[in-house]
Amino acid sequence: MVTSTRFSGINYRFVLFCLLAFVSVQLFNAPQAAAEIWEPEGLNMPGGWNGWTNPPANNLALASYTQLPGGRVTKIPTGIPRWQTFFSVAASGGDIFGGTYEWLFTSGPSGSPWNNKWSNTNATINTLQTYTKEGAANNTITVTNGKWYTMNFEDAGYGNTRAIFMETSAEPVSIATVSVPATVNAGVPATVTITTPSAPSAGELFYLRYTSDAWATSVTLPVTMTVTSGTATIPGMPTGTTVSYYAFSSAVPAITDNFDLYTIKWNTNGGANYTYTVSIPTAAIPTLSEWALILLGVFLLGIGVFYIVQRRVVC
Repeated sequence: MVTSTRFSGINYRFVLFCLLAFVSVQLFNAPQAAAEIWEPEGLNMPGGWNGWTNPPANNLALASYTQLPGGRVTKIPTGIPRWQTFFSVAASGGDIFGGTYEWLFTSGPSGSPWNNKWSNTNATINTLQTYTKEGAANNTITVTNGKWYTMNFEDAGYGNTRAIFMETSAEPVSIATVSVPATVNAGVPATVTITTPSAPSAGELFYLRYTSDAWATSVTLPVTMTVTSGTATIPGMPTGTTVSYYAFSSAVPAITDNFDLYTIKWNTNGGANYTYTVSIPTAAIPTLSEWALILLGVFLLGIGVFYIVQRRVVC
């Protein structure tokens, strides 16, 4: 019996094609383990504060928006990728009651939400801390009635990461406006004003972060707030310098790095940041009184010249 080489060759190619297609589909659908958490699986925060329900359908402040409608743990992809949520603590009417709780950061599909966990940390308020991937012990935290908490979780993929809980005495306010100076001349400081829709609570600090070298380096200035308005002054710069800046709030003083992880609210002009370019000073136009002095000077000079010439003629 003779086997057709042509027929066998076609079968081999077909099998190879199927295998390649299967591998491609699997790779396409696989979570990006080395980069960031696979967004559809989101980030949840089950614990003693919600009876360990996961996903936390009974407390949306602890639930990923990718898994539950109305979930308030949201992904922020700009800057340092991170997940953020806000929750209130009160004896009644808050998201959580005051007290000490064990809890976990978790990520996984709806049918297996405990697949990944970050743990092993006793949370210290207003402190950026490391959370261990698959750590042995649950996390613990103490929260106080009458306070609000902002949680930022660094999305570093499926490995150890960092997170922070920042405390304020009321719900954090947004940054409504950030001003742009009309004209800034060389060497002249520029004052920037920010506004908020209502007065910030105790514990909310505001900053202006700027750069004059396209964010190769940056400087953070504290904003001095008076009720709903505050100002910060950027130092004078040389002619032609382009200054880019944005405003943000935090509960942490004297921030020098990891700005995104310490941020509660921000205004970056829709991601474009605010900018101005230092201009060349224009020559001042004399005022009416200045023109009068100039004309008087010219008149007196003319009389003086005329007098000298006349004396020479007489002599």
